[in-house]
Amino acid sequence: MSPASVRRTAERTFDIYAVYGISVEGVLDTTVQEACRGERVVGYRQVRLSTFGRVRGAGFALLATFDRPHFTLVLADLSEITLTRLNRCFEDPFRTRAEHGPVALGWTEGRHRVADTYDIAVDFMDMTSDLRLWARPADVRPGCEASVGLHVVVGDEDADPKVARIVAIDPDGNLELQVLPGSVESRRDLLARA
Repeated sequence: MSPASVRRTAERTFDIYAVYGISVEGVLDTTVQEACRGERVVGYRQVRLSTFGRVRGAGFALLATFDRPHFTLVLADLSEITLTRLNRCFEDPFRTRAEHGPVALGWTEGRHRVADTYDIAVDFMDMTSDLRLWARPADVRPGCEASVGLHVVVGDEDADPKVARIVAIDPDGNLELQVLPGSVESRRDLLARA
């Protein structure tokens, strides 16, 4: 949960939805282990565990957004004090892959710089049940010329990359993306045509 990662994600949320926030997944009607094996979280390398009570007790609001069990954790600002208070709400990260031991659910912490790996940086936690996402012009890698119909590699520093098709670009340059199931390798043919 580096402050830079939190700022980047919260600023992306603000640019699109006019609120500073980060995406979190709740464990509702299931266990943490089952949630980590589920479609929404399985692609993440590691996650951090917290509780609704701990987050609310630290003064943060949680808004039910997008598809259940997605929530937006609202930040009043991006000051160092706020980010430190937020970080204290979460336990140390756990790997989500079964071969790496225990799993947990919460806010992720990454190891890779998005700009070095993906054409478009996204937050997979914002993905709808029909596999759609929005991205800002600032999320597009320099040199990537986004156009409707183009297939690109999308990802965030915490999860395995995916291939997505650019469905629409609004007048402000925001991109609507349709994420395709499967790995990047299984979709190489679409990327080769781009």
